[in-house]
Amino acid sequence: GKSRKEAEKARAEERAMDWRTYTDKFGNKVRVSGKTGDHQVKMAFWGWMGSYKGNIEIRYANGDLYVGGVYGSLYHGKGKITWKETGNSYEGDWVYHHKTGKGRFTWANGDYYEGDFVDGKRTGKGKYVWKNGCYYKGDFVDGNFNGYGIRLYIDGYTYEGQFKDDNRHGKGVLTAATMILLIDPMIF
Repeated sequence: GKSRKEAEKARAEERAMDWRTYTDKFGNKVRVSGKTGDHQVKMAFWGWMGSYKGNIEIRYANGDLYVGGVYGSLYHGKGKITWKETGNSYEGDWVYHHKTGKGRFTWANGDYYEGDFVDGKRTGKGKYVWKNGCYYKGDFVDGNFNGYGIRLYIDGYTYEGQFKDDNRHGKGVLTAATMILLIDPMIF
């Protein structure tokens, strides 16, 4: 973690940024650091692709919250969004308003996915973890288990091998959850 001195420095820097708050045409509260001019910020949040690049906090009228990087009015860079209605959230990389790069999507029920995203879809390498502790770790294509992976089931079984559209498909090994006792024959 960060040292106390680093944390205090970060807080001082944030205060020095001179945050300003605007209400955009949709009734969203937009809090922006004043490192850039008011004109650029207003241009960016009145529906224009402004030249504003930096961190921002947007409290939407519906209760959603975005904190992170933007390019004009698009999420860009590192950022986190929390959707109030569903309770779900995403934290990670954004490229022009698309979840692209590394990130973590968390559902309100406690399940989460951590790994690669391409255009908002779980694609690449990643790990999906259910709140009960079961998981799938491996290849994803368009949000589904596709390719090689390892899946731990609630009954303790583990499958390692090929998957297609979230199902075991092709070659693989299914292992039962068993306890192996090693008995030393010299005792008897």
